[in-house]
Amino acid sequence: MKQAKLPALLLAVLSAPTLAHAENDTYTRVLERGVWAGCVQEEGYAPYPVTLIPHPGFLAVSYPSLSCAGIHDRNGASGSEDAIERIRVDPGQRCATDLPVTYTLQGESLRIDYDHAGMGTHALLRPSSPGATPPSCSSGEAVS
Repeated sequence: MKQAKLPALLLAVLSAPTLAHAENDTYTRVLERGVWAGCVQEEGYAPYPVTLIPHPGFLAVSYPSLSCAGIHDRNGASGSEDAIERIRVDPGQRCATDLPVTYTLQGESLRIDYDHAGMGTHALLRPSSPGATPPSCSSGEAVS
């Protein structure tokens, strides 16, 4: 009888991260709302544009002014994180990869908080359309 309980317990433990994400569906709502565009506010740098484009199971992320692109997905996310940002980083680029990110939806706005060594980096995005020109990200736009 004890052998039957062990696999069930093991299954419950291995499923825990998935169940936690199922309760917090912010990631799913961000995927379902379509394309997002906005500006990143990073301490020590001028604001710069970011775009998220949904695909089945992930969001493609692009930082056009930094020539960086990658994805946001749930693989490896835990706790209060909604996703992990994975960027293809080439030598000389100012891009980080494997950053935990947290999404906050507020009406028609999306805030992304990047967990990057306590730097306080975040992005503010609004719904956009495929192929739209990224915002110019003046200081006023980035903090609105």
